Amino acid sequence: MKLPMIKGAWGVIAMVVTKLGRVLVVDDEVELMTVLCETLNEREYEAFGFTSGADALKALQEQDFDLLLTDLMMPGMNGIELFKEALKIDPDMVAIMMTGQETVSTAVEAMKLGTFDFVLKPCKLNTLLAVLLRAMEMRRLRNENLQMCESMAIYDLAMAVSFSLDINVILNKIADAVLEQCEADEMSIMLPTSTEKELYVAIARGDHMERKLGQCIPIQGGIAGWVASNHETLILQGEIHDPRFAPIKPRPDIRSSISTPLLVGGKCVGVLNVNSKKRKSYLFGKVTALKILAGTAASALENARLYGELQKAEQNYRSIFENATEGIFQAATDGRYLFVNPSMARILGYNQPEEVAAFSSNRNYERLLEGEAERQGIEHQIYRRDGTVIWVSENVRAVRDQQGQTLYFEGTMEDITKRKEAEEALRESETRYRRIVETATEGIWVIDGAGRTTFANKKMAEMLACTDEELIGKSLHDFIDDEWIAEADNNIKCYQQGILAQHEFKFRRKDGKELWVILSANPLFELNGKYSGLLAMVTDITEYKQIEKEMSRLDRLDLIGEMAAGIGHEIRNPMTAVRGFLQLFKEKNEFAKHEEYFNLMISELDRANSIITEFLSLAKNKAVELKPSKLNTILESMFPLIEADAIVTDKYINLETQELPSLALDEKEIRQLILNLARNGLEAMPPGGKLDLRTFVVGKEVVLAVQDQGKGIEPGVAEKIGTPFYTTKENGTGLGLAVCYKVAERHNAKIDFETGKTGTTFFVRFKLRDTADH
Repeated sequence: MKLPMIKGAWGVIAMVVTKLGRVLVVDDEVELMTVLCETLNEREYEAFGFTSGADALKALQEQDFDLLLTDLMMPGMNGIELFKEALKIDPDMVAIMMTGQETVSTAVEAMKLGTFDFVLKPCKLNTLLAVLLRAMEMRRLRNENLQMCESMAIYDLAMAVSFSLDINVILNKIADAVLEQCEADEMSIMLPTSTEKELYVAIARGDHMERKLGQCIPIQGGIAGWVASNHETLILQGEIHDPRFAPIKPRPDIRSSISTPLLVGGKCVGVLNVNSKKRKSYLFGKVTALKILAGTAASALENARLYGELQKAEQNYRSIFENATEGIFQAATDGRYLFVNPSMARILGYNQPEEVAAFSSNRNYERLLEGEAERQGIEHQIYRRDGTVIWVSENVRAVRDQQGQTLYFEGTMEDITKRKEAEEALRESETRYRRIVETATEGIWVIDGAGRTTFANKKMAEMLACTDEELIGKSLHDFIDDEWIAEADNNIKCYQQGILAQHEFKFRRKDGKELWVILSANPLFELNGKYSGLLAMVTDITEYKQIEKEMSRLDRLDLIGEMAAGIGHEIRNPMTAVRGFLQLFKEKNEFAKHEEYFNLMISELDRANSIITEFLSLAKNKAVELKPSKLNTILESMFPLIEADAIVTDKYINLETQELPSLALDEKEIRQLILNLARNGLEAMPPGGKLDLRTFVVGKEVVLAVQDQGKGIEPGVAEKIGTPFYTTKENGTGLGLAVCYKVAERHNAKIDFETGKTGTTFFVRFKLRDTADH
C-alpha cells in the first residue's frame, strides 16, 4: 500500500526542494505508517509511506530519497533485508530501524550493514526527530565527501587534459573520466559544426555507440539541442515524451540520463550526454561534479580549437592557473603576494586577484620551511579579508638563485575549513559515544580471545569494585569462584561457535563480595572467522538475588512459626503436668536424695519451654501491640541486664545514643531483639572485648547498631545467618537471630550486617513514619 502523497512519474524529474529531506517510511502497521508520514510532512520533510518492502523498493527505483525509516520486523521482507536491497539501488542510502523487540544479534547485523541508528517502539516524537536530523546531517556529509573526492578526480582530469593540444586525446580522457565517475553505460560528446547550426557526435562510448560517430542533429532540435540552446542541465528518467525535445528517438532501454552543456564564458561549445540502463540517483553533489567536469572539458576543447601550439601551451598554463580549485600564489621574501590566481583570491576573501597584489600574507615562509627546499600539507589558520578565520593547507617551495639566495616563494593553498569542521564533528561524535558508554547504567565489558579485559566502562569497573585502569588486562577468571569456572569455560566454548547467549552468572568482586549479573554476550570474530573475544552487556541483579534470598528465608520462618503455633499448646500441656509432679515429688522426704536430679529435669523442661516460646515468636500471625515508644528508653532500661552478662564474662559494654523520634514498637518484642543481638555479640568476643550499642538517625531511618570485636563471620556462614536451627554454638538452638529477623519484619524494619576480621556489626533499621511523634 502506498499513501496518496507526491507521486513520481517517468520523464523529467521534478526536483522538489524541501528544507529537510525526502524520507521513505516503511511499516506494515498502516496506522503507524500514516501517522509517521503526516507528522514528518508537518515538520518540513517530504515523506512517502509504504506497508511492504517490495512496494518501497519499487518507489526507490523510480524516485530519489535521502533516508529510509523502516520497521525491523515485517512480513515478507524485514527491515534488514529491505536495507540490503535498497543499498543495491542507492549505495549512499542512510537507514534508521524501528523495532519493539531489538536483540543483540539483529542490532549487530544491522550495524554491520551500515544502519545509522535504532528507534525503539513506541518512540517519542522528539527522539525520532533528533535521530532524523542526525541522519540527514550524515547524508549531507557523505554527499559533501563524495563531491570532494569527485572534485579531486576532476581536478586530476583537468590537469591531464589541459596540457594536451590534441582534441582526440582530450575527448578520450573526458570519456574515460565520465564513464568512471558516473558509472554509466553510454556517453557521448556533441560539438558544434563549423556553421554552428548543428551538433555532431565527436566521441561515443558504449555498446554499438561507435556507429553514432559523426551523426548530426539541428542545434534547435532534440534533447542535446535544447540543452545547448538553453544552457541548462537536464536529468531524465525513463522514456521521454516531452514535446520540447522533439524530434525524439525513443530508447526504452535507457532508464536514466543526464545532458549538460559544455560552457565557456557563457558560450556553449558542446553537449555532454551520459546514459544508464539502470535507474541512477543523481544527487546534487554528483550533478555539480559533472558540471565541473563539463566545464573543464569545455575549456580544454575550446583551447584546442582556438589556439595554435604556442598559444595553446600558454593558455593551458593560464587555464590551470585560473581554473584550479586550489589557490596558487607567488610571494616575495617579505611575505607580500606578488600574484595569485582567482581561487587564491577567493580563499583570501577578495573578488579579483588584482586586489591581493602587494597584500601581506603575514607569514614568514623562510621560517615555515624550516630550512627545507619545500614543504607540503602545512595546515594552519589564517584571517580572510573580512576578518573571518579559516583553515588552509599550503604547499610551499622556495625559489633560489645559483648562490642559494631566496628569490621568492611559490605554492598552492587549499581551503580545508569544511574538512576541519567534519573532523571536529567526528571528534564530537566520538566524545558523545564515549559519554554514552561511560554513563551507561549497564556494564560494558570487552574480552579478547585469551579472556583478558581490553575495555570496560566505569559502571563495569564499579560492579567489580575496581578502577578502569585496574580492570584492563585482568583475566575473566580473576573474578570467578572455583565452582563457577567450569560453567564459564563452557559458555566461552559456545561463544567461540558464534552462539549468542544471555544468562545469570555469579562473579566475585575485588573486595570479595558476590556480584550476580545477567550477562548478554556477543562473540567477536576477525575477518578470517577466527574468534577474537566477546562484547558483553552486564546488568547487576545482586540486590534482586538478595531480596529473593530474604523472601525464601522469611517463608521458612513463617512455616516454622505456623508449625509452632499449631503444636505449642499440645506440647506445653503435658509438660506442665510433668513439671508439676516433679515439683511435688521433689518436696517429699523419700526423694530428698534425688533433689539434684529433680532440679535438672525441671531446668531442662524450662529450657524446652523457652524454645517453644521462641518457636511461637516466629508465628506469622502473632499479635503485636505497637505503641509509640522511645527506643533509647527501652535500651537504657535493659543496659544493666546486658552489662551484668558482660561483667560475668570479663567484657565491656559501651552505650551511645542520639536523640530519636518516637516509634511504633512492641516493647516486649524489642527487648527480646536487643537481648538476643547483645548476647550474640558478647558470645562472639574473647575476654576483654568491648560491645558497642548505638542508636542514630540516617535519612528516614532510625538505626540500632550492635558492634562486637569478635573474629567476624565466615563467608559460608554469613549466607545462612537468620536461618532457623542453624547455629555455630555448641549449645545453641539456632533460633535467636531467626526471632530477631521475625521481630524486625513485624515492625516493618530490616536487619543487615557488616563483618570483617575485626568484628561484626548488626544494624536494625526502623522506618520513620511521615506522622511520627517527635
